[in-house]
Amino acid sequence: MLKFILIFIIIIRIITKCSVNNEPTYFDSYQISIAISNVIEEFYIANDIKFDIIVYGEKTNHTNDIIDFVTMQLSDDIPVNLRFIGDIYGWNHQLKKSAIIFIKSIDMLEKFYTLTMKKYDELQESSLPSVDTKRLKFLLNIEEIEFHESLYYLDSRKENIYKSSLRNFEFFIVNNLTSINLIATVLYSENNCEIFTPKVLNSFDKESQKWQRKLENFDHFTNFHDCLLKFHMTFFRSFYIEGLRNGHLLVDYDRKTFMKIINDKNTKYRGLANEIVEIMATKLNFSFHYTLISYKKLGQIELLGTRNYEVKLMKGIYLANTVIKKEQIRCYYSEPFNTQDFFYLISLNDLYTNYEKLLFPFDAITWILLIVTFGSTFAIIFGLNQSSRWIKTTIVGKGINHPAYNALSIFFGLSQKKLPREPFSRAIFIIFVWFCLIIRTCWQSKMFEFMTSDMRKPLPTTVDDLREMNYTIVVFNNKYFLQPNEEIINGRERPNILPVGTDTEFDLLYEKALEGKTKEKYAFLVSNDIYVAFYKFFGRTLPTMENEKVVKMLGISSDSNNMLVFYINKIISRLITAGIAKYLDDYSWWYENRFIEEEPKDSRKILSMYDLEFGFVIFLAVLFVAILVFIFEVVPVFVRKVLENIAGFYGFFKGLRMRLKIYN
Repeated sequence: MLKFILIFIIIIRIITKCSVNNEPTYFDSYQISIAISNVIEEFYIANDIKFDIIVYGEKTNHTNDIIDFVTMQLSDDIPVNLRFIGDIYGWNHQLKKSAIIFIKSIDMLEKFYTLTMKKYDELQESSLPSVDTKRLKFLLNIEEIEFHESLYYLDSRKENIYKSSLRNFEFFIVNNLTSINLIATVLYSENNCEIFTPKVLNSFDKESQKWQRKLENFDHFTNFHDCLLKFHMTFFRSFYIEGLRNGHLLVDYDRKTFMKIINDKNTKYRGLANEIVEIMATKLNFSFHYTLISYKKLGQIELLGTRNYEVKLMKGIYLANTVIKKEQIRCYYSEPFNTQDFFYLISLNDLYTNYEKLLFPFDAITWILLIVTFGSTFAIIFGLNQSSRWIKTTIVGKGINHPAYNALSIFFGLSQKKLPREPFSRAIFIIFVWFCLIIRTCWQSKMFEFMTSDMRKPLPTTVDDLREMNYTIVVFNNKYFLQPNEEIINGRERPNILPVGTDTEFDLLYEKALEGKTKEKYAFLVSNDIYVAFYKFFGRTLPTMENEKVVKMLGISSDSNNMLVFYINKIISRLITAGIAKYLDDYSWWYENRFIEEEPKDSRKILSMYDLEFGFVIFLAVLFVAILVFIFEVVPVFVRKVLENIAGFYGFFKGLRMRLKIYN
């Protein structure tokens, strides 16, 4: 009996020891494997993602059991790459895919951070997640240590390691007695805006072997607990300060005045970009304010996160990478909500000379019709002069000696000494006088209008005209302007390109062209953001191509890959998808209104054929009636005389024949 009691006590001590030491059991391994398998299946089915299962350090029975169960439960269609790394110092694996990583101890975790995160940082640009992809990046399972212990251990003793590496793990799987928790590290929590804290995203019930909710969305940042964020944003047409809409640019203010405007609590910001920030602040429960950075970037607002983050909310540009202070950063773009137009500012052309203005009153078709009309008039007069006296007397009348001179006198409004007597010629005379009165009055009045005004030659209306008219295209020497307009600039017939490197060079050329101090004809390739710097209307705005726009996005930029950037972008994307962008057209900005303002139209109008159509129609109608009268009155008389002449010839030949008969 004593022996039986001793054996029972030993068994109880073994069980107690295992429980106290929290040693994993076979059943724990099976439950953890089910939880991991569910995560893999949910994310793979949703996003078609490949996984790596990586084991660092010495394999344990618990780890082997988990891996065996995971591989057995997963479908053969789901690719899983299994890697065993015995020595952490021999690690050279590139973490480009989603991974489940098994790490045994806290010491191994430290070694993993110190030796791998530097390599990972070098690979960030090639492994960044896109904004709209729900992707499980790293899933970390830590054995034999408490999650909170490792978290605070790293935060207190290895802060530099913690800040640069732990945030790159999106999720942690932590096993306890009752459940398996899926945990994420969150920067912003209640009464804490600086230090990472764990947040349970989902729990796996060991009894039912199911997650509490679906594994669709893991939103790390849903509540910032009124933490302060400082936003950086460039002033552009969807973001401006209320009250600065009177034609003055922000760059016209000195730094002291501008800082006073920015720091004033009563300063109100307007625009779609500001509204998006306000919606995010309400949705995520954070406070914000805008602040100024350096003097060289006057007019820009900076967003700094906390001491652990440096995140900038900025307007997107054409390129995914941009250079700020000679340091390349990565822009994480949201959906586009704003567009940027490129267009040409074309310098004014030369004035028309007074000799060129002589032909201005009428358009080409009207001049052609006038030439045809007067040419026909002189042709008819010449034909009548070459006709017999009887035809001239019948059509024109007696005493008309210089009809061509009379026609010119009628056009210039001179008096006539003698008028035609015949009804047909009188009708032609009256309608011609009336027609010349209309043409002469219109020509004289328009001539006076054009002679007393300065008129410039027409500007090009297409990009091809710029090439044909030998315009020099002035562009900023950077890819922001050159790349989106590459097809235009590098066409079949390459135009003259003049790249300028600074705003000063651009302004000098602009002033020369505006004041007419250069004979060169310039077309300045600018965007509407740059256009606001010019106060005077400059010739004409010519779009680069029909419907061509460079997409400008509200983007998030950061010096490292982090989940704050990822989820703010996702929120912006959802706002865009929800239709907030449609309100963009409802905004009215002072310089945008100035940009789309119609060009001052020339009130001087060149008369066309349609303006004088009534004169031509009436003239031709009366001329047609007069010709009909001429046909029915003159032609019968002419035919009768011809027949009489024929009869006379017939009588002459008949009498001659009779005489010949008598003679014979």
